[in-house]
Amino acid sequence: MMADLLNHLWQSTVFVAGVALLSSVCRGNRARVRYGLWFVASAKFLVPFAALTAAGSLMEWVPAPAPVATVMTASVLRGVSAPFAEMSLQTFASMPAASGTDWIPPLLFAIWLCGFAVISSRRLQGWWHVLAAVRASTPWQAPTSVPSGIRVRTAPTLLEPGIVGLWKPVILLPARIESYLTALQLEAVLAHEMCHARRRDNLTAAVHMLVETVFWFHPMVWWIGARLVAEREQACDEHVIAGTAEPIAYAEGIVTICRRYVEAPLMSVAGVGGADVKARIEAILSSRIGLRLTLWKRLALAAAAVTAFVIPLAAGAVNRATLTVELAQGVTPGRPPVDPETRFEVMSIKRFDTSGGAQPRISMTPGRYDVAGVPLSLVVGQALGSPVDRMPTALLTALAMQRRYIHAARLCSRSESSLARSAAAEAV
Repeated sequence: MMADLLNHLWQSTVFVAGVALLSSVCRGNRARVRYGLWFVASAKFLVPFAALTAAGSLMEWVPAPAPVATVMTASVLRGVSAPFAEMSLQTFASMPAASGTDWIPPLLFAIWLCGFAVISSRRLQGWWHVLAAVRASTPWQAPTSVPSGIRVRTAPTLLEPGIVGLWKPVILLPARIESYLTALQLEAVLAHEMCHARRRDNLTAAVHMLVETVFWFHPMVWWIGARLVAEREQACDEHVIAGTAEPIAYAEGIVTICRRYVEAPLMSVAGVGGADVKARIEAILSSRIGLRLTLWKRLALAAAAVTAFVIPLAAGAVNRATLTVELAQGVTPGRPPVDPETRFEVMSIKRFDTSGGAQPRISMTPGRYDVAGVPLSLVVGQALGSPVDRMPTALLTALAMQRRYIHAARLCSRSESSLARSAAAEAV
């Protein structure tokens, strides 16, 4: 379990690094493009590559030749989905027979559980504060036109204007906000909030809040959260700038709101403030709108999507075909076919004597493989590609019985030698 979690965190970290690179390449384009990239990076923490590989294994696939399929599976599937699953015999040999670190996983789980409880309680407190404001709200008598299908309510609260709700969002405004903003400023602020509602920013923010709650110990999830807030606010700013000819009134409205009201306590309540207000004001006053994606950037994003999602699915499908072919040929799944000329003809198992201070060792020479001081179960486990704790109990029992048979065979051999010597002596 711990190895699987480390594997998932390693893959997600590399994935975030790739998204950061793509976001840097698209820094001159529309903010909604970068927001989509960062949201995919956030969702990756909830969707491990192993799940995509398992989904791909459910697909129907034409069986490929065993050598080709084995190479593809070894280089793609096993190299990506489980880089930490295989351990060398040197690692096993250096491990003590009885490990005293069994207390580490429970301790780590207790620490994670404490962090999970703290983050969850803070989220619930924020939700309770917002719901209290919604319950105290009343329908707003709009002095300006509001698009149909979007409800606007006012509440006696110090919270800034924001969107509340995931499926049916409602614009929540502070009471008497029209007395502090001009008609143009209020219209621009409402356009900003309506853009949040159409983009479903609350829903995507709630997904990332779940990621932050579960993976609170990973610093990159908090960095992704900051980038999501910054890009979504810039995306709405670009929408308002493109639809209004009064960027000065819009900038003044944002400054007035930031001065009089406090920011919403939840990321999933998209408001007008947030991110770097100074940089946003400069972009608004200069009417800065990102460029559309060029053809080569679209191709680059499509290639990245194929690499990140299609390859694991295809690897799972190829792995299923590989297992089918290998099982039909009597080959150990996941291993290349064994050449009969390279098999070991003789295997000798002896008790390891530590009385003389001998140390565990492993040596490999052409035609010979010596392992000393390593439990037999570990050697068999590496040969089968399975950890010891996952080896069937029957196999371990068979190994123990095999050692008894070897010992009995040696006793029989000694008895036969003694009888032969006695018969020779009598003949003389």
